[in-house]
Amino acid sequence: MNLLIILAMGLGPTKQYVDILVYADAQYVGNPADLMVVKALKYLMNYTDLTWSLYFKDPVGFGNALSAGGWNLVIVDHASMPGIGQYWDDLAAWVQSGGALIVSTYDTDGSHTGQTSLWSLMGATPAGDIADLSPLDIWDRGQVFGQPEYPPDQVNFTNDYLDEGDKLSVSAGYMAAAGWGYQYFGNNAGVVTKDCLYHPRTLLNSFIVQEAGGDDDGDRLEDGAEIYIDEIWYLLWCGGLETREQASEPSLRIMAWPNPFQGFLRIGAPFGARVSLWNADGRRIFSGVAEGEMLVETKDLPPGTYVLLAEAGNKTAKRVLVKR
Repeated sequence: MNLLIILAMGLGPTKQYVDILVYADAQYVGNPADLMVVKALKYLMNYTDLTWSLYFKDPVGFGNALSAGGWNLVIVDHASMPGIGQYWDDLAAWVQSGGALIVSTYDTDGSHTGQTSLWSLMGATPAGDIADLSPLDIWDRGQVFGQPEYPPDQVNFTNDYLDEGDKLSVSAGYMAAAGWGYQYFGNNAGVVTKDCLYHPRTLLNSFIVQEAGGDDDGDRLEDGAEIYIDEIWYLLWCGGLETREQASEPSLRIMAWPNPFQGFLRIGAPFGARVSLWNADGRRIFSGVAEGEMLVETKDLPPGTYVLLAEAGNKTAKRVLVKR
């Protein structure tokens, strides 16, 4: 089946366009709207102008679209169908030519889809199976998994498939952003990319993101969607994914966690940005200038909806928060 979806948002004289090619094949998903990667892309439409084309359970259609070129980012959300393996080498060529790529797969060891040089090009070497998927520990909060969402410290999965994924060893020059255990020990990574300073163009998940359908942090957003949101966002800005020379610079970014919040709220904004918190009646609750992470006590605030604003130059960022 070939399902092609193209979506675009945003008006104005200058836009940030990103054209994304997506492949997904989760066996137990009937409606592509239920895919974590699709939920992430819809979320990110609130932040930037993007288009995407989805090939759902159609590896041949995906391969043809990849060969046609013209994409700023390619995402492979591999959960079950071995047919995508015939395109691993094409994706390796894509990476070697400078293309940006996110891959989620249970099969870096090639037991179902065959051997490839792709994983080494993405900074990883398979280091053993994950027999029964244990929680994924988030290690990096400063770059990959800190904005625009804040997934839980441990992400749980449903074990729907016989092969749940692999542990990875990370090559020199790359970093492990998450994995199996409280820190990286040399052979237990689950998310591999590069530091933002080096303009990363690839990110590899060695597990099935679609299986993270729970909401362990209670923010009304599936944890798998949060993983993809942060990963796509990370490559979007750190990798400089633009399609037009006149594209606008990345919007001002602001982070806030936890959300929903209770007794305290942590805020991250660019140095020097003016930050303020407002209630639903338009009354300012807090204001200050960002000089690093800000900690605001909120235990005396009544439950409800709040708006967090950040201002710097002629740019403004807004986040809607909930106090429980």
